[in-house]
Amino acid sequence: MTAVPMPVPPTARFVPALKAVSERHGVAVLVDRQPNLCRWAVHTLVGGRDFIVSGPAKGEPNNPSNRELAAQITQAVARIAKRTGEKPAQVFTGDWATAELLRAKTDLPVTDLTAPPAALAADGTRPCGP
Repeated sequence: MTAVPMPVPPTARFVPALKAVSERHGVAVLVDRQPNLCRWAVHTLVGGRDFIVSGPAKGEPNNPSNRELAAQITQAVARIAKRTGEKPAQVFTGDWATAELLRAKTDLPVTDLTAPPAALAADGTRPCGP
């Protein structure tokens, strides 16, 4: 007779993305690419309140190249840094492709830690319209 596996508690406690972002002084970046439309949002907490910069803004292309998208996100992170008074220690992304894009095209401190989009949406960091 073989032993039946028994469930055990997880070895590490799950930390919601929003809590991880606020505790580590970072920002969360979420990109939603659809045909002919690319929306993005950069989120952090400022004084215990949500602060979101989303795009594309008026005058920016709705379907930017990777370089343009990285520049838009970098500008949004700079706005947040100006608002908070400190540069974010880490940039969390919603997916691997966004992390790779930002690593290749920017000097932002992109972390290997990513949160699933469902966790980001549950925490309120999904993209909003401009």
